[in-house]
Amino acid sequence: MVDASHQVPPIAVETDGPLASSAAREGLSLSDIGRILLKWKWLLLACLLVSVVLGYVYSKTRVPLYEGMATVDLNPSRTNMGLSDLIQESLSSEDVRIPTEVARMQSNLVVFYAIRELAEQHRGPFPTAFDHLPPDAGMDAFPPVQLQVMIGAVRGALKVTAVTGTDIIAITYRDPRPQVAKDVPNTIIEVYLKRNLDDHMAGTGRVTRWLATEMEGLKQEANNAQARLGQYLKEHNLIEAGGPNSGQTDSLELDRLRGSNGQVATLQADRIVREAKLRLAESNDPDLIASVAPSSTLMSLRAELLSLTAQYDQLTTRYGPNFPRVRELHNQIMSVQNQVGIEMGNVQQRIREEYNTSTHTLDLMQAQLDKQMQETYKLNESAAQYALLRQDAESSRVLYDQLQLKLKESNLAAGLNTASVTVIDEAMLPLGPVSPDVHANVMIAAALGLLVGVLGAFIFDSLDDTLRTTDDVELFSGLLSIGAIPHFQAATAAGRSEEMGEEPGERRRLVSITAPASPTAEAYRALRSSILLSAIDNPLRTLVITSAFMSEGKSTLSANLAVMLAQRGERVLIVDADLRRSTLHLLFGLRRPAQGLTNLLSRQTDDSVILHPVSQVPSLAYLPAGAVPPNPAELLASHRMAEMMRQWSEQYDRVIIDTAPILAVSDSLAPAARADSVLLVVRAGVTRKKALMRTRELLRRVNAHLLGAVVNDIDMRKDSYYNYSGPYTYGYGYTSETVHEEVK
Repeated sequence: MVDASHQVPPIAVETDGPLASSAAREGLSLSDIGRILLKWKWLLLACLLVSVVLGYVYSKTRVPLYEGMATVDLNPSRTNMGLSDLIQESLSSEDVRIPTEVARMQSNLVVFYAIRELAEQHRGPFPTAFDHLPPDAGMDAFPPVQLQVMIGAVRGALKVTAVTGTDIIAITYRDPRPQVAKDVPNTIIEVYLKRNLDDHMAGTGRVTRWLATEMEGLKQEANNAQARLGQYLKEHNLIEAGGPNSGQTDSLELDRLRGSNGQVATLQADRIVREAKLRLAESNDPDLIASVAPSSTLMSLRAELLSLTAQYDQLTTRYGPNFPRVRELHNQIMSVQNQVGIEMGNVQQRIREEYNTSTHTLDLMQAQLDKQMQETYKLNESAAQYALLRQDAESSRVLYDQLQLKLKESNLAAGLNTASVTVIDEAMLPLGPVSPDVHANVMIAAALGLLVGVLGAFIFDSLDDTLRTTDDVELFSGLLSIGAIPHFQAATAAGRSEEMGEEPGERRRLVSITAPASPTAEAYRALRSSILLSAIDNPLRTLVITSAFMSEGKSTLSANLAVMLAQRGERVLIVDADLRRSTLHLLFGLRRPAQGLTNLLSRQTDDSVILHPVSQVPSLAYLPAGAVPPNPAELLASHRMAEMMRQWSEQYDRVIIDTAPILAVSDSLAPAARADSVLLVVRAGVTRKKALMRTRELLRRVNAHLLGAVVNDIDMRKDSYYNYSGPYTYGYGYTSETVHEEVK
């Protein structure tokens, strides 16, 4: 075992998670972001170039589209001309009128009739669609699929929008044919104006026809009442006090009877009007219900339903019924339809209650009139009979006059209920295409490509878990970084000895001899100073140098460090304890010795196997590995190895032991536990974080004294250079083809 006087406490500050967690919380700095972007600059440039090319190719391969635009001024206010019910309707529907008309302009019916009107002139998007059909062919003349394709194609290129802050509506249409782009908006406006007037006239016509039917009966009833009154006067020899049709009487009861009869007639007229409204409400036609019982809620729901239906038809045509947005619109349409039904039910219920109230009031007044009639009969049966006939005739005439007024108002309702539409600009023949915009598409593609490149750079960088700087080593392992060796390129000779697999150029990596003035040699001197200063009071005698995996530079570092220490005049012994894959002899320009540490441990030889490979540094001694043993781990963990390490520490000022990688085999653990300190070599851009942490834990378990870590092969020009992706194999086989030293 090593003497206790040679034991020194570890100076490496080893911390676990807190340091890493604290640094991780700081986030990325601007310098980190710049480093990542610089590292992956070729990825950024590739993404940018590809996106720009794709954007340009996309723009050039797109069919050019021409746009025609027409504008109209929609005045939602309705002329009321003193009609109170129309005034109320105008006020209640003004806020939703423009969105409603926008939806009507791009409805399926308007689009279909616009296609038909243009096709009749062999123009438009489908000029031959109606060639073999009658001029008045409707939507049912086409198969459903063909109809949906036609309407969907036009609606997909049609855009009807309200200009914000105005009553102006813009109708735009895009098409590869300039003439079609011009014709469609103009035809849409013409068809809309015609359909709008026809729809309102049709709705009002239904009310007018019903009122005309009712008036025929009222007219006949009024004539009969007047005939009965004249017959009664003639039969009873009665003369009206004020002359014919004056109705004057000197009886107070007759006056009261006339007043009650007039109220009954008024109530009857009101009941008939309310019955008419009730019948219209029971027709379940939202437009008719809105005309007789204005409801802002119903109008708003109708506008929303038209908008949702337009979106549903457009998306269904483009994506099909199973598209998520289409299903969502379908559910919204069903919900709004349910709300429309509920609101219509509320309106119908209100009209029905008004009708019932009117009927009940009429019944009460009729009962009162009957009572007055009985009293009048008692006074003067003839006068009462006269008054009854008189009032019957007058009430029939009054009711007839009121209904005749309503009939005239209904004839005006169609025009009054129609919004005033003025064409501001008709669509003109476009001079040039509006799509595709090559410049805009290329700029958008470039922005997207740059964004993809930046995201890709951060993603790839986050997937790269290799250690690259001394800060990374200290951050993720808690080990003190006592040195950093820059990257250097060792020239290799062209010739190769086939017998020994030796490359004379490997000696070039011994920069402490071949290039003593190089930056790499200066870095080794700085490392030597750090090691010497780390234990001034208790100088380190035995130092084990190891790494996590192979090809991380431990052998090169061991040889150069040993030379640097020997150049100070110290007696230095460098031991090649990597018994499986020895490479130190290549650095010293030697053939692989047949005998060495293996033979010394197995007592097959004596100290004569120790060589002096560098003539310029006679104080440097080198103990080669020797033959590959069948049990390297057992030899290095033997008492013989412990005894040899004790003897070396007494005979030499410094003993540098180059061992096998920790994670590859367990050979190095025993020497590491017995040495004064262990130096861990980390190769920038190759050693992974988990590998370093695992190596540190294994050394901790055997109570090895970690001096710190050396970051090897740092390229001062940039941050990261190599990706370690090859599998690691570490066995007994040794050929010249399998020797790959740590740093080139």
